Amino acid sequence: MKNRITILTLLLSVCLIYPQQLSNWKFYSDMKNVNDLKSTTEGFWSATSGGAFFFNTVNDSFTTLRRSEGLLGILLTSLCIDNNSKIWFGGSEGTIDVYDPTKNSVQNILDILNSDKTLKQINSISASGDTILAATDFGISLINTENYTFYDTFTKFGSLPSNLRINSAAKFDLIYACTDQGIAVQKKGAFNLSVPEAWDIFQTSGGLPSNRIFKVVKYQGSILASTDAGLSAFNGSGWADFLPELNSVVSDIEVSGDSLFILTGNRIYLYFSGVLTEIYSSGVDLISIEFNLNMGLSAATNNGILRTSTGGFIFPNSPQSNKFFNLNVDNESNLWVASGPDGEGIFKYEEGTWLNYNISNTTQLPSNNYFVAYTAPDNTNYFGNWGSGFARFRNNQIGIFTTDNTDLVGQDIAQNYLVISGFATDSRNNLWVLNSYAGARKPLSMMTPDSAWYHFSVPAGQNLYIGQQHYLDIDQYDTKWYCSQDADKQGLFYFNENKTYDNPSDDKSGLLTTSNNLTYNFITAIGTDLIGYV
Repeated sequence: MKNRITILTLLLSVCLIYPQQLSNWKFYSDMKNVNDLKSTTEGFWSATSGGAFFFNTVNDSFTTLRRSEGLLGILLTSLCIDNNSKIWFGGSEGTIDVYDPTKNSVQNILDILNSDKTLKQINSISASGDTILAATDFGISLINTENYTFYDTFTKFGSLPSNLRINSAAKFDLIYACTDQGIAVQKKGAFNLSVPEAWDIFQTSGGLPSNRIFKVVKYQGSILASTDAGLSAFNGSGWADFLPELNSVVSDIEVSGDSLFILTGNRIYLYFSGVLTEIYSSGVDLISIEFNLNMGLSAATNNGILRTSTGGFIFPNSPQSNKFFNLNVDNESNLWVASGPDGEGIFKYEEGTWLNYNISNTTQLPSNNYFVAYTAPDNTNYFGNWGSGFARFRNNQIGIFTTDNTDLVGQDIAQNYLVISGFATDSRNNLWVLNSYAGARKPLSMMTPDSAWYHFSVPAGQNLYIGQQHYLDIDQYDTKWYCSQDADKQGLFYFNENKTYDNPSDDKSGLLTTSNNLTYNFITAIGTDLIGYV
């Protein structure tokens, strides 16, 4: 019997509140989009848009952390390693997860997530002694690394607006807060940092090249700030240009001894012994950089971790993206994914490995916008495309069906634009496809096993141009069922051609709506059971 998957939308909220209870679930996500990374003597930790991973360079192995392993956050934005070698992850929703490698356990910190703040993202997270500094969309929180309690949270810095986004924060004797409206610096001797008067504010009037500040570091005894208009150095009372030739966006800076690594655009520079040298450029987006003597120079990118020494990218095997628009399990228990109308192609999960099909690696595919997945009884897999017909995967061969090689007709205004939104197989092994926005007013088409095509008008549609038709299914009497979410004709359609493909006189069809005791006309799913109920 064909395997089926039920996706419970409730699962997301269950994961969010009780992640440790999902021990029988495995979470899958794309981990190529790396937002932050830190290197150790053995490898790399990364925070990604699909969870976290560690790559062990000693044995080339991956450790992945997602909700099924205890993480509360999935879209991770930042990470740091504390003085106890625990890894702290900050998330887009205010989640903070602390992973202890020695115990293989995760501690979830809920304070920011459960706060009354509207914007809660953790933009950076850094360690200073036994304190974590979490820079958020509303301020800075200080957290004890031993017991995970909050020392304090600061939301008002001098004359700057309250609850201002903090891009990053660091402590070098004093705390420095980087914002889009300047830098806030803790006043010497100030201890009650909750009051605005405890902070000095520096902006362009104080020597900064821009008010948009990304990060501060300590380099050769000086505090340096990276901005969207270059670098600036702090002299204790004001700021002055540093390396004025770099007068563009400096998105990240990294210090290692007397070396200063600078990221601007997709180029990395090294400043050493008074000499500035470009040492690397890349064709992919570089988000942040990291350096240590064991691992060398690396960068977080939207294609994994980039090791500049080899030019290679590191990320675990995963689906092409986190777009899971429609799922189907074939007769061999392989999972197939259609990624969506604005998608990334087709994904297949087979025996623990993800295979990704898209226009960059599968030249037959006309586009990546596949949004319907279906497996026929003979284990042939079909995928409906938003605009380019459909694809067939059978016996390791890929067939493409468009208006160029079939007589299917697309939309009224663009008849080559063919949206196939549903598939089903009848008792004679004919393949039925649902043509949404059918310009020929024939929304149902049938392909016989010997590849002959028939196209059907549905009398109940009254020859209207109807879009947003979805969820095709066939019951045991070979009646076709599908819905229309079109504002002009919402409801549940049925159609039966009585196995006379060329004789419309005996066709039967109808449209069921609330007038026929449907609860609602906007249908979002259709299924038929084994005894004929729809």
